This record gives sequence, structure tokens and C-alpha cells, in this order.
Amino acid sequence: MKAITKDGLKFISSVMILIQSITTTVVGQVMNLNSYLDHLKENNIHLQQSNNRIYQAEKNRKMVRAALLPSVAAEAGYQQDFLRNYMFISETEGEDYLPDRFPMNFKHNFNAGVVADQALLNPIGAAEVKIAVLAEEHARLTHTDLTNELVKQATQLFWQALFAKESLEVMETNSELAKEQWNQMKDLLEQGNISEFQAQQAEIYYKQTLPKVLQIRREYESVLNELKFLADLEETNDFAIEGKIEIDENELGTQADYEPILSDNSQLRMLSKRNEIAAQQVRAQKAVFLPKVNLRLGYGFDSYNDNLSFDNHNNSVYGAVLLSIPIITGGYNKANLQKARIENENTALEYDLKRKELYKELQRSEENLKVTIQNIKNESEIISLSERELEIAKEKIQLGMITNLEAKEIRVSLTRSRLLRLNAFLDYRVEKITIQKILGNL
Repeated sequence: MKAITKDGLKFISSVMILIQSITTTVVGQVMNLNSYLDHLKENNIHLQQSNNRIYQAEKNRKMVRAALLPSVAAEAGYQQDFLRNYMFISETEGEDYLPDRFPMNFKHNFNAGVVADQALLNPIGAAEVKIAVLAEEHARLTHTDLTNELVKQATQLFWQALFAKESLEVMETNSELAKEQWNQMKDLLEQGNISEFQAQQAEIYYKQTLPKVLQIRREYESVLNELKFLADLEETNDFAIEGKIEIDENELGTQADYEPILSDNSQLRMLSKRNEIAAQQVRAQKAVFLPKVNLRLGYGFDSYNDNLSFDNHNNSVYGAVLLSIPIITGGYNKANLQKARIENENTALEYDLKRKELYKELQRSEENLKVTIQNIKNESEIISLSERELEIAKEKIQLGMITNLEAKEIRVSLTRSRLLRLNAFLDYRVEKITIQKILGNL
């Protein structure tokens, strides 16, 4: 009797060749979680853009502060008159020595001056400097928050990749167990202890495991591509990860032993800084109504001559104190002040709302951790029992005391528990990184 059909052998060989071609792909760069995160922080495009915004905020601060420093300006001018203007005298009787006309202008005119201004009292400028300083600090906090968010996303994606990788190992083990069961059936068939139908049934059960292996392998490669994109790795770069998603069960635990402290949360720190900026904008709008005082010092030089000798010149040195007091602005400044106050109130409310949301999210993650830990322990017990049950089933198959279907159910139950346990570890990792981000511990 023939246990394996020709078409069956072709199908199995083609699938095994495909799996082998995938598994023999040359792996170039291998990263663990820490090395991947280091690469992410250095090469992520969003973080590079954020660094540029910090640089812009720094330059803006320097530019605003420069408005309060002394300013010095120099001017020079030259004028040449091509036409002469005269003053005529109509009667010069008895005064022959006097000409009948006098020139009113010179051919050459040169003037120069230097003016220095210094703000003695500039409430608006001082407030704008403070706003620029706070804006730079806010840009740095925004960069920190973006980094934390990307680290969280990358870490979760990395754990998903490890989950897919270890799930693939579980499914390959399941396929090997199915193949081992099929080989046992072939041996029993040759001994004449079972029918050809039972051997073919074991063959079909083995074939059913192969597409699932390929599916999970594609999912694993898809997650690897997402990791490449997030860290700006070359698409053609061979890339693999290392690590284990499982944790020693003795190390599992929640964070219930601390009082939740959210002061280090990057989002709350950003909102707090925004609230400071809004409060400073209120002060800046109030400063519009205050007077400004400037000190001005200057030097002037004027020379008039017909032959560029500059012998005829005037020098002047002067100083002035300029006072500017706003009187009527048509309600424009008052409206801006009211808008600034509303913005200040809104940022304070937004801070309180975000704090409550984060506290609820922290509590939810704590509860999820407890459930996840219990799931891990339950599946570990089931796996231990299923592994012993599978060993017993292998002996019973040899003795003909168990059917193919019963052996398959034991194998599938073991595989399912292993996958559920891996999924529980993934959930545990995800909740852990979520809590760390909420508490600002990334």
C-alpha cells in the first residue's frame, strides 16, 4: 500500500523549498532593543526635524534679546550741485567794491553722522525676551516628548517583531511534531498495524501546518520592514533582531507599590511650559500700556565747499532722552490682552485634563498588568501539562491506543497555549512601556 501520493510529495517539497529559501536569506545587521533605539534616536527624520526647531528657537531667542542691546548706526552722504544759485543786489551806488550778486550754494556738500540708541525702559521687549526663552525651553520639551513617544512606539514594535519571531518558532515546532506523527504513522503502516487512510490523515495534518508557518514568517518580515522605516534604515539593508520576549516569571510584577507621580511626564511638562508662556504673554500685553524710554547719542559732520577741501565744516554732538507713552489704540491692545488671558485659562484647564487622563491610563495599565501576569501563569501550567500529555500520546500512538485526531488535538492544544503565553508576554511588555512613558522613566 502507498501512504504518500505523488501530488502530496510535490506539494510538500515545494513548500519546504520556499521555507528554506526564506530561512537561508543572508542576515547582515543584527540589533537588540538597545542598539535599535540608539540608531533610531540618531537617524529618525522626525527627531532631526525637531532638533532643527530647537535650533530655530535658540536663534529666535538671541534675535529678540538683541533688540534690548545698544544699536549703533552710521550714515554718510555726498551731494554735488551742477547749477549755481545767486542772490542779486539791485542798487550798489557808492559801493563799487560790492558785487551785484552772491552765490547761494556750494558745488560740493558732504555730511556724515553716527547715532547710538539704547533702551532704558522697554517693558514689551523684556517680556518678549522672556517669552522667547520659554519658547526655547518648550521646543526642548517637545523634542523630549517626541523622543519618548518614538521610543515607546519602537519598543512596542520591537516586541511585536520578537513575538512574531518566537511565534514562528512555535509554529515550526508544531509542524515538526506533525511531521513526527506522520513518520510514526508511516512506520506503523509498513508494519501493517494501521490502515492507509490513517497514514494519509497524518500526512494531511502535517500539510495543514505549513501555510501557517509561511503566514507568520511574512508577518515577521512585515514588522521588520516597519522597524526599518521607523529608524530610517535602508530598505535593501539585511536586518534582523535578537532578544527574547519572555521574562522570568519571578521578575513579573506591577507598580502598585508606589504613589503615582506624574511630574516627570513629558506631556505634562510641555503643557506646564505652555501655561508659563501664556502667562508671560498676558504680561507682554499689559506692557503695551506702559511707557518706553530710549537714550540717543549722536555726532554729526557737515562740510560745504567748492573745491573739495572741506575746510568749511560744522561738528555737532548731541544727546536725547526719548519718552513714548501710548494714549489711544482704538481697543486693539485691550482685545489682545483679553485673548491672552483666555489662552492662559485654557492651557491651565488642558493641563488638569491631561493629568486626569494620564492617571486613568496608569490605573488601567496597572489592572491590565495584573490580568496579564495571571494569564502567563495559567498558560505556563497548561503548557507543562500538555507537554507531558504529548509525550504520553507519542507512546500511545505506537501502541495504537490513540487516534490521529486525538494526537492532533493534544498537539494543537500545546501550540495554542504556547502562542497564548507569548501573546501574554507581549501584552505585559506593552503595558510596562506604557507605564514607563506615563511616569517619564523612558
